Amino acid sequence: MKSRFFALLIVLMTASLAGIICLQGYLITDAYKGNEKHFDFNVRQALTAAANKIQDQEFLKHFHAIKKASSGLGKNEHVLQKFCKQGSGIESLQNEDLHLHVRKALDSVAISVQSDTIIGNNINVRHHAHDLSAIADYEYSFYQSLVNEFTKELEISHRVNTHQIIYYLNNELLKNNVNVNHEFAVFEGGIITPVRSNEFVYKRKKSVYKVDLFEGVEGRSKVELVVNFTGKKSFVIESIGLMIILSVILSLVILATFFYAYTLLKSQRNVSEIKTDFINNMTHELKTPIATINLALDFIRNPKVINDASMRDTYLSIIDQENKRIHAQVENVLRISKLESKELNMPKERECLHEIVHSALKNLQKQIAESGAKVNINLDASKHFILANAEYFKTVIENILDNSLKYSERTPNINIFSENVKNSIILKIEDNGVGIHKKSRKNIFEKFFREPTGDVHNVKGHGLGLAYVKQILDDHQSEIEIKSTKGKGTLVVIKIPLIS
Repeated sequence: MKSRFFALLIVLMTASLAGIICLQGYLITDAYKGNEKHFDFNVRQALTAAANKIQDQEFLKHFHAIKKASSGLGKNEHVLQKFCKQGSGIESLQNEDLHLHVRKALDSVAISVQSDTIIGNNINVRHHAHDLSAIADYEYSFYQSLVNEFTKELEISHRVNTHQIIYYLNNELLKNNVNVNHEFAVFEGGIITPVRSNEFVYKRKKSVYKVDLFEGVEGRSKVELVVNFTGKKSFVIESIGLMIILSVILSLVILATFFYAYTLLKSQRNVSEIKTDFINNMTHELKTPIATINLALDFIRNPKVINDASMRDTYLSIIDQENKRIHAQVENVLRISKLESKELNMPKERECLHEIVHSALKNLQKQIAESGAKVNINLDASKHFILANAEYFKTVIENILDNSLKYSERTPNINIFSENVKNSIILKIEDNGVGIHKKSRKNIFEKFFREPTGDVHNVKGHGLGLAYVKQILDDHQSEIEIKSTKGKGTLVVIKIPLIS
């Protein structure tokens, strides 16, 4: 997969994911605002209905007493009836004599109030309702004016009490599906009155609602019922709770799928690049021996070489050596495959680790001599017998030493030493090579992995050495650790269980 196409794919996936999350956020926000407006509408409906019922209750309380008082106006009763038919308010009274009689009626109501027959917390006003139902619409306006004229002088605590507000307010809120914690208070002229709930705190915010109580003759009122819904936000959020939960779950699923797809694409891209690099390296690795074999064959075909037994044997030896080299490369790849599929037969016996190390060094004498490397051997472990397959374990040592010889920009200096730690033997191989970048260390045991060197292929190999080493050591229940500093060298530590 090309880098540009991969980057474009990731950008498109990221943009799509961000767009989906933003869209869900917008829909949730829009739903929240819609439910908040619906909440506001229901609350205002409930408060208006509660305020009307409280005012109706007040009118019903005073109506019977005022009707009874007004019926004693005597000779001016026909004037009162004329006034009622006009449907005017108390302020339109022009006849001073009539006004005097109305005030007399209101005084009569006041006497009744003082005797606590009208405004009591437990006054039952239902038995006066038949008087109200008998009056005409034009008379209702008159009696309403009389009630307003009388009650506007009363203290607010004599007009409404906390229990009444709780009763009507809770009923109307429940009717409008508003079951939210709330506190309330009655304000008169902008000043809070004793008629309030115990925990009311006035705050200027969206959760505070107001409604007028006891509208006067002019339609204005100095009395307000203020309600603070302390649980408004939670109530609105709960109303879209299912939508939020589903959106979060879907977003997490999409996010997890995105990251899985991203990881998979990145892994596939890395595998593709590594395999391409492996093919290039393998081709580079095989071209040299094949070219050498072809060159040796050309020389052998020469009549002078055919007739010279010494030269013929030399070129045949070169062909045999290069053929073995090709065979070793192919066999290495096959061994890795068989190790992973558990098909490789690896019988183990009691072996001396020190002898395996010396045998590996012997096989690498030619490379050591060609590189001019200096090898220091300090195998001081007193216990050095392990359960191992000698041939495969020797290959492990050879691969590690081969890397120390190949990956060096100066004359290789290799130190090999061993020590005992409890029931294990520790083998350490240290070199002064080019080292390994910190970010590459976690990948060095992966198949085909080679530390990036750009387009330069100045080191032979195809990235299977350390993967092969790790597979064999895992099969021997052994551990390997690589410590390296770029430009300073590498230390390979192998921990192997001992046997008696």
